[in-house]
Amino acid sequence: MGNLKDVKTLVMISPLARPTQKPKLPEKKIAIIYFINLGGNLLIFVDEEVYRVILDEYGVNDIT
Repeated sequence: MGNLKDVKTLVMISPLARPTQKPKLPEKKIAIIYFINLGGNLLIFVDEEVYRVILDEYGVNDIT
């Protein structure tokens, strides 16, 4: 995920096709949740079409 120390807003944009989707690792989900809990902003763009994004793998429901 990198260092979010100086970040005010994290933008997550879902892939437009399943082949380009990479599952969010548990460590990355925890880092994003921690970032939000410390007052960081999160803007998520997710296309929920069945053929585009596997929501469980993308981790958006765990984060929100």
